[in-house]
Amino acid sequence: MPPQRPPCPGDPPAYLAPPPHPPVPVDQVRIDTAQNVTVALDVAPLGVRYLAAALDLVFQALLTLALVVPGLKAGFDWSLALVPALVGVALTRLVPEVTPPPRPAEAAPARLFDVWTEGGAAFRRRLAALAAFALGNASDVFLLLRIREGVGPQGVAVGPLHLTGDLAALAAYVLYNAVFAAAAYPAGAAADRWGRRATLATGFALFAVVYAGMAFATTLAAFALWMALYGVYAALTEGVAKAWVADVLPDGLRGRGLGLVASATSLAALAASTVTGVLWTAYGAALPFLASAAVAGAVAVGVLRMRPSRRSEPLASE
Repeated sequence: MPPQRPPCPGDPPAYLAPPPHPPVPVDQVRIDTAQNVTVALDVAPLGVRYLAAALDLVFQALLTLALVVPGLKAGFDWSLALVPALVGVALTRLVPEVTPPPRPAEAAPARLFDVWTEGGAAFRRRLAALAAFALGNASDVFLLLRIREGVGPQGVAVGPLHLTGDLAALAAYVLYNAVFAAAAYPAGAAADRWGRRATLATGFALFAVVYAGMAFATTLAAFALWMALYGVYAALTEGVAKAWVADVLPDGLRGRGLGLVASATSLAALAASTVTGVLWTAYGAALPFLASAAVAGAVAVGVLRMRPSRRSEPLASE
């Protein structure tokens, strides 16, 4: 802690002085090198964004379920789908535009891959960890195909309803997004309280458990359990991973840094989906799911063992 200066005659009385700020956990603080100030990055507001997105997917999946029920499809006017799209476009006009400060005249033009070198070792380690996890994170379509295969074409009775494999997969997708929507904000708040690293590692470990379970699941109840837990995994990682990367990047590099992470993880996920499809065709569903679980478990341990970066520490510890 920096030394405290003695009181001066012009200082306000102690009872009027503002209360001291509570300490911010190390994983939640970064040093903004552009402004030379310490800024706390909150994940919880990102949870609200993912809550809205997940609720939208729940609505889409429920609508799809309704359309495959006999007697409803013929009475649906597809032009109604334009209404929420037009409402969304109109609402964008209510969002205030944030104009970034102008770049200094003497500043060199930004180059795309400057972030790889200037972002520092902490950024490169986090990029590598997220890309490695993506190598085991194939498309969610494989989860739905696994449910469809497990339920089988004959389907299963759930009370008065009879669910075919396709309907069971759609119902599981609704469940996943409903859980994601419910858990998104609490997961963001947990990351703000306990730190990104622990929250992210927990999410990756839960992914490993879910994929291992999906490899051997045979009943609709088991598939429902794993898809619900998959929604919790998504809530623990979606916004947290972005904040975890942003913590070690200054303002001038943050956009390019997050873009590079998105590119790397997308390419890795494409490779993961290709490999999963090949392994599934050759050896069945269990092997690719167990391989994904192993990759996620290894990355979870690696993330948990990472040390907080120097750039993420408060100014007082410099």
